[in-house]
Amino acid sequence: MVPASRGVWNQAPLSPCLPRHNSIIGGQDLGQAAKETELSDIFSEVDEDLKRDEWHKYWEAYGSWVIGAALAIVVLVAGGQYWQHYQAGKQQALSEQYLAAYDLMVAGKTSEALDAFEAIAHKTTSGYKAMAMLQKGAVLVEAGRVQEAVDLYDELAARGTGDPILRDLAKVRAGWALADSASFDDLNARVATLADSDSAFALSAQELLAYAALRNGDVDEARIRYGGLVNNIYTPNGMRQRASAMLTVMGPAETPVETLEAVPSEEIAPGEAPVEDTASETAPTEE
Repeated sequence: MVPASRGVWNQAPLSPCLPRHNSIIGGQDLGQAAKETELSDIFSEVDEDLKRDEWHKYWEAYGSWVIGAALAIVVLVAGGQYWQHYQAGKQQALSEQYLAAYDLMVAGKTSEALDAFEAIAHKTTSGYKAMAMLQKGAVLVEAGRVQEAVDLYDELAARGTGDPILRDLAKVRAGWALADSASFDDLNARVATLADSDSAFALSAQELLAYAALRNGDVDEARIRYGGLVNNIYTPNGMRQRASAMLTVMGPAETPVETLEAVPSEEIAPGEAPVEDTASETAPTEE
């Protein structure tokens, strides 16, 4: 039998060696890790130096271009804002001039209003130019200078650029300026295409043609055109009331009455008795 103390002695020498062996291995690992960390720091510094040198080279090569592009962006933004501010101020000034000219027209100051609208028309190419030309034409019509107004309207209507609504309005105004002097055919040649279109002033052109037909004595044509305006759901209320009033003035259309014409006696066939008008005979009197 082996004594218990000997068994313990045989196991005891192994335990003191383990801590010493582990400490040596741990020291070697820590040293190795320190060396790797130091090398990593060196490489990082070298890499940063290389990157710094590359950026420095790029800046020397392209730095002036970058600065120039930045300045160009700043100038463009500032210039755009200045241009917008300038245009807004210009439009505001034109608006004030237009209102002043309109006030002169309402006040009946014909000469001053014509000069004011003419100045606006020559100063700009925007929508205010067309509006000024339209108002100048209205002043000319009021002054009895109809042909000058028509020429102005025709010039505006013939322009290939600008707002098509204003061009159509110029056609209608020229037609109304001539409504009391031109023939139906002349006015029809001016606005027939407009009357059959989907323009905002198509109904105005139709009313003009209805008036022109009535003025030229074609009552039936006028009645048809005014009736079309009354029955059109898109006709404005004011225009519908005018058309209805014109229909009332013209009255209903006359319906022709068919009559039986008498047949001449020489045209009666042989053996055929003539038809006697018994209604005209008087009853026999008793004696």
